[in-house]
Amino acid sequence: MAGHKGQPNKVKKSGRKPRRRRLKGKRGRGTSGDEKNPVFGMVERRGFVRLQVLPNVQQKTIEPIIKKTVAVGSTFYTDYNIYNHVGSLGYKHKTVNHGEGEYARDEDGDGFYEVHCNTQEGICGAARAVFDA
Repeated sequence: MAGHKGQPNKVKKSGRKPRRRRLKGKRGRGTSGDEKNPVFGMVERRGFVRLQVLPNVQQKTIEPIIKKTVAVGSTFYTDYNIYNHVGSLGYKHKTVNHGEGEYARDEDGDGFYEVHCNTQEGICGAARAVFDA
């Protein structure tokens, strides 16, 4: 039996504990001080990748890197609110809301889902697999 996924009433009737959906360990992105080193990454679509270990991922830490690396007028595609200020720095900014189940969006109706951050997430996932091995 697979476990009645998504059917809490059947799980309760069966008498077993529900699946645990939380991550192990404490919540949050972490800092270098708690041995959960944040990695800041930027990916140019069909272009360069930049990954950098930082002491934290606060706006004051990432802003100089963004200004030094990304041309003004470029578009940021993100899923995290730390980047909401990039519009005031001269960049365009489009977001997806994973919390609402949105992972990609087709804004112009051409069938191509241009608003997403899957490129970055895929690269960071691959990097984690290499460094955790």
